[in-house]
Amino acid sequence: MKRTSAALGVVLLFSFVVPVFAIDVTGTLIDLNCYMKDKSNTGVDHKMPQDTKDCAIACAKMGNQVALLTDSGEVYLVKGALAENNNARLYRLLGSKVAVQGSVTIPANGPKTILGGAIKRLNATQK
Repeated sequence: MKRTSAALGVVLLFSFVVPVFAIDVTGTLIDLNCYMKDKSNTGVDHKMPQDTKDCAIACAKMGNQVALLTDSGEVYLVKGALAENNNARLYRLLGSKVAVQGSVTIPANGPKTILGGAIKRLNATQK
């Protein structure tokens, strides 16, 4: 009985562990709120409900969540140093193709997160 309890404890412990690893993730920086309302909102001007110039930039400056949308449709919340001071290092890059280097967490439930330490705008020809 003690072995069964111990084994169950180990299984439960590891089921709540979130994998963390360093990686470069490429994609388009988006305003998560506007993207979730309309998946076509991947640039800076959104239809909320009409065309709103620089909507994503204004939202990011207010501290709204910025995310990275990969070409395969995965969404990573951008957290950590890159998102500090109301996304001061991110808002100029919204709608751009970028590479974010950082620690990725993939929780069992919930969105993927990248704790970014570095970001680089990619040329239009790079993927």
